[in-house]
Amino acid sequence: AKMYVLQTTAQRVPIIDTVPGNTDYSDLWHVVHVTVDASTPNVSWPIRTASDIPTAWARSITGTYLNCPVVNANSSLENPLHAAKVPVFYRGQTRYCFNFSYAPGCALKPAFTLQRDGDRSFVRGNDLFSHGPATDIAYSPFMWLMPFGVPQQYQTGALRSAGALVSPPTIATSPSGSVFANRPLVHEQTAMRATN
Repeated sequence: AKMYVLQTTAQRVPIIDTVPGNTDYSDLWHVVHVTVDASTPNVSWPIRTASDIPTAWARSITGTYLNCPVVNANSSLENPLHAAKVPVFYRGQTRYCFNFSYAPGCALKPAFTLQRDGDRSFVRGNDLFSHGPATDIAYSPFMWLMPFGVPQQYQTGALRSAGALVSPPTIATSPSGSVFANRPLVHEQTAMRATN
């Protein structure tokens, strides 16, 4: 997925070309710098749709990727200091995303994916995290997926903490094929029903 950043003070809000629910959506955005030609006629500011960027403006595909998952407007992080919620434009609409930055020098932490012995099927809805924004100042939403074997008869939810795993594998010896997951932890506001 691409994020277009116009090189001008006339518009600070970037433009994206897809959102969750589309088959080409990804939380990781490839940043494209767009050189603005101020002499271009009939440009209506701000530009809110990728297709409205004049074709004559040069596009420079950078080597920069941003970790910015698009979220609902009322979403919030467990620790708001870990990422800013910033606006982006998509097809004329204002949407929002959390702009995470991975801090160099912070070790990636594992997310344990449970697999049943025998058929090696994944236990869905029971991944275990070894850290979280509330407890780890080096938190990153990028996590290293680590498989962990459980008995075939394992019931989902029986394990609720990475600390409960017996001899969990280490990142140095058991990465799951160097597979990473982008799993920011967020709070969703829920509706409350009034009672009499």
